[in-house]
Amino acid sequence: MLCETDDPSTGQLRLFAVEKSRRRQGIGRALMEALLAKAQEAGYKTLILWTAGPLEAAIRQYERFGFRVVETAENRTWRPDGEPVVEIKMEKTLEA
Repeated sequence: MLCETDDPSTGQLRLFAVEKSRRRQGIGRALMEALLAKAQEAGYKTLILWTAGPLEAAIRQYERFGFRVVETAENRTWRPDGEPVVEIKMEKTLEA
């Protein structure tokens, strides 16, 4: 999903997921390409997203599309055992 942020030049990708049984079929790539095109069409200069450290395959996919880590934060509320999960903010500058 492509969402607005407080900064009108920045869009945010949220709730980006592909069903586990449908992964590695090009669906994630097609969705990301469509979202990137829509973001440019909307006039965004930058896209951000938040993900979590354990989602290594997703992070690699975002990096392949040019997203880079710009911030990390430890979150102890996601897991019932209180173990920390690293939240990762990624950002991509869109081509003009």
